[in-house]
Amino acid sequence: MAVVAELNGHISKAHSGIGHWYMVQTRKFIESVLGGSIGGLSPNTYCLNRIGNCAEQHVADYLTRKMNRYGLPVDYKKIKFSNARRPRTMETFSKCENCKLLFD
Repeated sequence: MAVVAELNGHISKAHSGIGHWYMVQTRKFIESVLGGSIGGLSPNTYCLNRIGNCAEQHVADYLTRKMNRYGLPVDYKKIKFSNARRPRTMETFSKCENCKLLFD
């Protein structure tokens, strides 16, 4: 999946998958809201997606890096996301339960 997101005029894009190295700030936010560790399942939702593998979580981390570079604060609830798309087929997907809890 791939997604584009915007926060305060800053735009980033990302894709889903494992192996993303999160900034400490983003990692703490994700783990505190979802109640589990990156790579595990969230006890706070019925979602079967592993914590930290979603494109929305990756792009939120990219925006955090960008905002920190300019000394700007990050409000994760104000990030605007496109629908996730599978690039091969252009099929669209809405946010999973983990991402809804994090960003809605």
